[in-house]
Amino acid sequence: RTTLAARRPQAVLGDEWAEQAAGEHRQATTFFQGKLSAAEQEKSDTLRFGATLGLGEALLADGKAREAQMHFARVSAIDHTDRDRTARALVRLAESAIQLVDPDYRTQARTWLEVVLARYGDTPWAAQARELMEKVR
Repeated sequence: RTTLAARRPQAVLGDEWAEQAAGEHRQATTFFQGKLSAAEQEKSDTLRFGATLGLGEALLADGKAREAQMHFARVSAIDHTDRDRTARALVRLAESAIQLVDPDYRTQARTWLEVVLARYGDTPWAAQARELMEKVR
């Protein structure tokens, strides 16, 4: 029962990740924003960080890379609940920097990708970090 209760916040987000994958980015944005409010009421870090990452993903897919970066930065800086989610946020930070092409985007992207490879090399996101690293060299 304890294990199921601990996984409930992630399960709540599952359907919307499917919608996001299907291209329903605006619907996903609204959903994840609502879940952020719910996370504050429930005092659930897992739900808060999952919804924050989902919101960033939806915004990035909707072409709002700058806004998405704020959410990815929040997750990558303070999420203490899930290593995969933190690594994913760092990879998405790098991807959004590449999309924005700011003057120092290569340096920023490399920094975030190096963190993934050094600290989260055992996560599935390390492979994507290696691929992106080739693009920003």
